[in-house]
Amino acid sequence: MLSVLFLGTIAILATTAFFMARASLRSLTTAHCVSVCRAVTRQVESLLGNASLTLEEISALAHEEPTPSIADPLWRKRISRIFAERLRWRRHLSGIYWGDAATGVFFGARRDDDKKILLVEADPARDGGVQHLRSLTPDGRLLPQPSPDRKMDARARPWFQRAMQAGVFVWTAPYDFIDGRRGITAALPVRPTPIEPPIGVLGADFPLSSLASYLAQLKPSPNGSVFLLDEVGRIVVSPSQPGLHRAIATLDDALSENRDAFSDAPVGQPVSFASEFEGAYYRTTVSHFEIAGGLRWNVAVILPSSDFLNAAYHNAAVSLLFALIALVATLVLATLISRKISAPLNHLSRALEGIGEFRIPADPSPRSFVREVSVIGESVDRMKSSLRSFGKYVPADIVRDILRTSRAAQLGGESRTLTIFLSDLRDFTRLSEPRAADEVVAMVSDYLEVVTAAVHGGGGVVDKYLGDGVLALFNAPNCLPDHAARACLVALDVQRRLADLAPSRAMRRLPPLAARIALHTGEAVVGNIGTTERFAYTALGDAVNLTSRLESLSKVYGVSILATESVRRAAGARFAWRAVDRAAVYGRQAAVDLFELLGEESALSDDARRERDLFERALRDYFARRFERAAEGFAEIAKRRPDHASAQLFGERCAQFLAHPPPDDWDGAYVFERK
Repeated sequence: MLSVLFLGTIAILATTAFFMARASLRSLTTAHCVSVCRAVTRQVESLLGNASLTLEEISALAHEEPTPSIADPLWRKRISRIFAERLRWRRHLSGIYWGDAATGVFFGARRDDDKKILLVEADPARDGGVQHLRSLTPDGRLLPQPSPDRKMDARARPWFQRAMQAGVFVWTAPYDFIDGRRGITAALPVRPTPIEPPIGVLGADFPLSSLASYLAQLKPSPNGSVFLLDEVGRIVVSPSQPGLHRAIATLDDALSENRDAFSDAPVGQPVSFASEFEGAYYRTTVSHFEIAGGLRWNVAVILPSSDFLNAAYHNAAVSLLFALIALVATLVLATLISRKISAPLNHLSRALEGIGEFRIPADPSPRSFVREVSVIGESVDRMKSSLRSFGKYVPADIVRDILRTSRAAQLGGESRTLTIFLSDLRDFTRLSEPRAADEVVAMVSDYLEVVTAAVHGGGGVVDKYLGDGVLALFNAPNCLPDHAARACLVALDVQRRLADLAPSRAMRRLPPLAARIALHTGEAVVGNIGTTERFAYTALGDAVNLTSRLESLSKVYGVSILATESVRRAAGARFAWRAVDRAAVYGRQAAVDLFELLGEESALSDDARRERDLFERALRDYFARRFERAAEGFAEIAKRRPDHASAQLFGERCAQFLAHPPPDDWDGAYVFERK
């Protein structure tokens, strides 16, 4: 009877496990399809999302050229070279060109099948608009190129007509380019002034072949496929893979049966539905997305259910077979094992009762053939040994009294002005990835020893270790009137110690270590924080959170020591600083002025002073909305020091503000929307 009950239980468990596994696999299939949809959406957005900015940038560059006249062949040649230069480093484009509204003149640059850059020009008033091609070599020479006997009037092209009709940046539907490749075109009508009609259209061709190759490489399952559809469900891009005709027919059938679910799905929220086609079951997931300029596409992922559920059927059969085998083995061994386990466990139970009263038995724990029981016995023996050693430092009666009364620790804290120091090992992921665990531990230990020694030497207290990071407090628990200056000296000392450590690490063929450090002075709650069971002396509050955000921003600005204005004021005139930015960190509305600690003022070199003054002059222009002058200053710094991350960052910001000025109430603060 017991055997039958056991077998029935196994059968029920196996059946339940099968249905649960099938449901889980279906859920995982849907989640997998959603992740594929999002990956494809990101890929398309990375290729097409900046098309309007690219065309606006090219339009601005073209207008900067002298003699902006379509009738001047030299001007057209210069503009075509600008197009060609953009085409060289934007490899996802196959052509950039201009169509003139008044004359129909077409000129620009395109990439042929051999990846060569060709300059193309066609003038309806000359030779009836026959195209003329020239090859542009990497060194800037123009070589004759056989020209097709094909006439061209820009005004007759669909991209030109659509852009002129819309009057704004637009996308075309997929069509065949002049060179025979299929793709889509981004088109931007260009006006001399915002109130005048367009004088022509800038176009950029995006071939769809790269997206087709990308979809073929995804391979969401052994027999699955990924497609790009237009807003009504027509296939725009399909993967180049075997069996594509059946996949297309299956997708058409699935969309036809679920037209309402497809049409009503909101943008960015994938929808999934099941379908049957020729006796096979499929799972289809569709996700709508939009690209600026009115391009509305869909990602469709279609997978045969058998690609995932076959594993559940196989596992169910294997589970039942093993259940039968386990039934016989369990009945034979259950009694023997229970007896062998119970004896040592009873002994361990008595020993633990004595340890709970701090009366430690002298005899060792018995060994068992069951590994887990043996491990528990060894652990109890180690615990008894440790407690005996502990008893040599603390009177046993006191320990027993603590154990007997279970007195709770006292919690509490106070508000105090602190300087908070947060250090992190730079490039920890890159340094640790190729190394074994013991090598990573040794590397982090070297780093933590340096930082800890510097903090203790400066009068600070290490609050906690955060993996490869160190959080330290100055002015708690002991009062330090000059806590900000001490924290600054410790930060500089850490950098010096790590630099001094580099030669010895190099002799051992180990990479040098460097730190990113954040400093902030502000109010925080310090004291015994925790629960009645466990607490720690630590600090809480906005000042700690802000310091954590600053440590992350130090990488953005490319600085080693990043501090707030409150630190600079409290530290005094002993130190040299460089203004870095005015920023509102993630999760915080108020902006703070940020500074880089360069060193002690007396030790700063003349070159460092000049570079600091040049950067701060450019930063003042930036805050005063003189973005063109600011960009020139940052560019000069970047020219002197190509690795100057702050100069590069502000150069990019200036370029953005020149193209899109900030609002009138802009106070210069940059709002970070990520940690």
